[in-house]
Amino acid sequence: MDKDSLLTGFSRSLHLQSKEFGIEKLFNEVKVMSGKNISPRTFSNKINPAQAGHQLTLQEFMLTMKVLQQEERHVFILDEMLKLFGLQCERIETGELHEITYRNVLNAWMDWDKERGDVQQEIRAALSDGKVSANELEEIKKEMSQDIDAMIKLRDMLEFACENRINIK
Repeated sequence: MDKDSLLTGFSRSLHLQSKEFGIEKLFNEVKVMSGKNISPRTFSNKINPAQAGHQLTLQEFMLTMKVLQQEERHVFILDEMLKLFGLQCERIETGELHEITYRNVLNAWMDWDKERGDVQQEIRAALSDGKVSANELEEIKKEMSQDIDAMIKLRDMLEFACENRINIK
């Protein structure tokens, strides 16, 4: 894949995650954090990959990522950014202690199963017209990332139970 299409994927991911968070809400939080006076329209144009005349400054980008981190939307953008450099990250739960009960393991398993279904639903919807648009691809990738996160959570719970010899009841 060439760098232009990778950069486009990164820009689309930033735009999609910003839209889902709420561009106006994002703008308001970034504006407060930066202390600068930029217009909401200019900020919206900077987020939109179709508006080549406007670009986020490095500070605006970092603050945007910090705000998107509140809902873990920054992860999807970071995934796309790493692709630009031929890298990928492995997702792991960071130091989280798990309360291992049968119900919690079953809930984690069902969450993973639900996410897997969401991936299949997005793919099915995208393929209904015989082609996958860039926006549909972003939605599929987002659902796949959530699927991976749910699978890792279940894996980590089971590993924790195994390593600590916990009887799951």
